[in-house]
Amino acid sequence: MEVRLNNIPKLGEYVIRLVVLNERMLGYIYPDKTSFVVALAVEPGDCVSLLDAINMRRYVSFDDKVRWATERDFDDFNVCFEGFRNDPMYMYNKGTEPIYLQ
Repeated sequence: MEVRLNNIPKLGEYVIRLVVLNERMLGYIYPDKTSFVVALAVEPGDCVSLLDAINMRRYVSFDDKVRWATERDFDDFNVCFEGFRNDPMYMYNKGTEPIYLQ
């Protein structure tokens, strides 16, 4: 029996989800490892430095808010979006309204 830490569904295909965690971290979720978000960037002034945050994992609990990232989020977190745009390996919100995974 699998213990769930959150309500984020696993995917049957290999697609990486680009997300924003609690409006403080831009990152991604692997399709089969939904218990954590790997950081691409953290909000300035957060508890860790940017160097410490890159490739940092943050476990996602039922209390966390996780939403699909938009291109605007990449601008807000000062991360280049070009490598992610229109690549079928990545899923993200192509609109402007927030879409929550949990």
